[in-house]
Amino acid sequence: MIVQMSVVASFLCRCLRGLALAGLLFMAGIASAATVGNLYSAEVERPPGTDLNDAFHLALEQVLIKVTGRSAPLTAETRAEFGNSAALVQQYRNTGDGKIEVGFDPVALRRLLDSAGLPVWEAERPAVLVWLAMDTGRGQREILPAAETGADTTLPGFPPPGASTQFDPVRQQLLDTGGQRGLPLILPLVDSVDLETVTFSDLWGDFSEPVIAASARYRPDAILIGRVRGADPATGRVRWTLLTGDERLDWVGSLAAGPDGAADRLAERLAATAGSASIISVQVSGVETLQDYGAVFNYLDGLGIVETCSVDRVEADRVWFGLRVRGDADRLMRSIALSRLLSLTEFPDDPQSAQLHYVLVDG
Repeated sequence: MIVQMSVVASFLCRCLRGLALAGLLFMAGIASAATVGNLYSAEVERPPGTDLNDAFHLALEQVLIKVTGRSAPLTAETRAEFGNSAALVQQYRNTGDGKIEVGFDPVALRRLLDSAGLPVWEAERPAVLVWLAMDTGRGQREILPAAETGADTTLPGFPPPGASTQFDPVRQQLLDTGGQRGLPLILPLVDSVDLETVTFSDLWGDFSEPVIAASARYRPDAILIGRVRGADPATGRVRWTLLTGDERLDWVGSLAAGPDGAADRLAERLAATAGSASIISVQVSGVETLQDYGAVFNYLDGLGIVETCSVDRVEADRVWFGLRVRGDADRLMRSIALSRLLSLTEFPDDPQSAQLHYVLVDG
């Protein structure tokens, strides 16, 4: 972490206003859209009598999929660099039922990824809300809920213990695929509040406006809409649509192809290689207090794609930060958009612009 002390000192003099410095060292944490845990570990099958190294290799393959954001991260050229999976293992344990959980050394693994020119998708990732409309025949039309209708659900996307419906396999397959790709998925409650705004017909008929309106309560970063016809939605062909900002992508595939396709497309925008470093100036206005300053600095310095963060200038309520970033300005903007701390005040004419302007969002 690099800070120009003379600039910070001038800012401190303006902000302290008689308060003791020791009492202001605590900076409030900034909640991210979704932080994915266990990116560098995986649970895999290990049948009795099989070689432990085989399990390590399989676990490494799964971790590389999550960390790079690519469904097939290794090529014939790069596979050799990751050949000794055991050398990267930090810890492992048997979890029962013939399975083993393997954790890898993040520092060593990232070093290899950088050497191989492979991207790294940081732990802060877009939260994706999934609306799945299911036409199972004989007039039965359903929207997949987070849990059994009427259940006491406290967190969207996580069914409470004991909740069980005929669509449990569908729900579980979606969440499992999201977990394998390191993609945070949210399922809607499909309660009276949702159904006042969006209907099955809206989803099936591709009417985006009511879907976006109903999604607002979940504050997602992207919306994934699926439409499937057949007695078993888990095996049917699904029409998928991904909505991110003003952009829309469509494809057709299996149930798992929804989270898989969303992960592929989002990782293309957010994952970055070590060889794509850029120097970008970020101006933030609305920085009124030392706590504001600390929150913004800690947030920018903590972004996964930011290698170094320095303070270049302070003027009134504006602070200029100098960032060395893995990637370009477009990737930085997409990463910052995952938090609601900063709001872009003007979109640069050139997506590769080295200067970005933000305002600190109040509250």
